[in-house]
Amino acid sequence: MSAVDYFMQAPPVSRTLAAATLTLSILVYSKILPGSYVVFYIPYLMKLPPQLWRVFTSFLITGPDLGILFDTYFLYTYGSKLETASPRFAQPGDFFTYLVFVAVTILVSTIFIAAFPSCIPHIICPRSAIFPTIAVPGDEEDYPHTSAGPSFAINPKGPVRGVGMGLNVVFTGGVVFTSALVLALAYTSTQDERGQKASFFIVTIPAQWIPYAMLLMTLVMAGPPAAKIQATGLIAAHMHDFLTRIWPTFGGGRNLVPTPAFVKRMFQTTQASVQSTSYGTAFAPAQRAATSSGSSAGVLPESWRTRGTGHRLGGD
Repeated sequence: MSAVDYFMQAPPVSRTLAAATLTLSILVYSKILPGSYVVFYIPYLMKLPPQLWRVFTSFLITGPDLGILFDTYFLYTYGSKLETASPRFAQPGDFFTYLVFVAVTILVSTIFIAAFPSCIPHIICPRSAIFPTIAVPGDEEDYPHTSAGPSFAINPKGPVRGVGMGLNVVFTGGVVFTSALVLALAYTSTQDERGQKASFFIVTIPAQWIPYAMLLMTLVMAGPPAAKIQATGLIAAHMHDFLTRIWPTFGGGRNLVPTPAFVKRMFQTTQASVQSTSYGTAFAPAQRAATSSGSSAGVLPESWRTRGTGHRLGGD
């Protein structure tokens, strides 16, 4: 079986997300594509024409060096587990709707954090009205750091330019959200494994503690600003869990984040499939599109219903 066959057999949303993340990260870190053109920056979303691609690409840039492999691996591992084996996403398009909800919540949370510069380091909140050039992060002499990787500076009156080193500071600036998305996937995935044990590097801990261990590691290794941005993924995942599971189950309400009908139609398949899950082999029958309100259902194929009433064998 070729690599293309393996890729096409992988869950469609997870494989697309992982492939896009790996490709874009390689292009950015090899300096083929300036990273400053794909990070999230609100002023460039407000200008005409708006650079709307930044909303999507800000979730597709990993950490430097080995982070390219590890972040892509975690995105695919947790994503494919949720897409294929989680009872939360049993219907077509449920996982895609989850990703959209989480991404929007992360963006809104980050914008909310950036609106209060007194509560966080000043490099999170770009202040174009005060400084002629906004560093995200700044030059080496303004914000010294040690880790390798490209960083970006934005000039509100001119083009975006790449400068210096240290992509880890970019995470603290709230312009790249891949770490938050990974944490959201990890949180949702481990909620299905409560009561089980999981390995976090060399330590065995309860599975539901994995996202908190990841957040603690970010806090220790990258500092509070990076942890605050990553924590928005935890907020987004828990909000989705509350609105779709906790509130309907324990609050007597309804699912407040339903999958839209057009999204279900996008992900419906007309072929049966067999998938290996954590609890065995799952057979997914072909999904039939809903019939129109004026047609009648029956056991005969649609084409046979126009053949007339027919006659009993042996009759007149």
